Amino acid sequence: MSEFTPEEKRRVAPIRERVLKTMSDGLWRKPEEIVNLVGHKDWETVKRRMRELRDPKYGGYDVQKKNLGEGHHVYRLALPAPQPDLPGLPV
Repeated sequence: MSEFTPEEKRRVAPIRERVLKTMSDGLWRKPEEIVNLVGHKDWETVKRRMRELRDPKYGGYDVQKKNLGEGHHVYRLALPAPQPDLPGLPV
């Protein structure tokens, strides 16, 4: 992935943040739902921001895609399982 110019960073960072906030509940969503919730009209732009979330510098998230058949897909941000606090282990 190429590096962003400062202007591109200012433009895409808010979209990526809205995608992360929208998808951080771990629910499966259709592209049209994601676009509506993020508030951006272009699915391709939103999809690129979701792919960026996989990059370690943007969190290294597990963005999953499920094929529903006939060209339809749903997406989710898989959340890590909560880890219990174990006595005697550093936090």
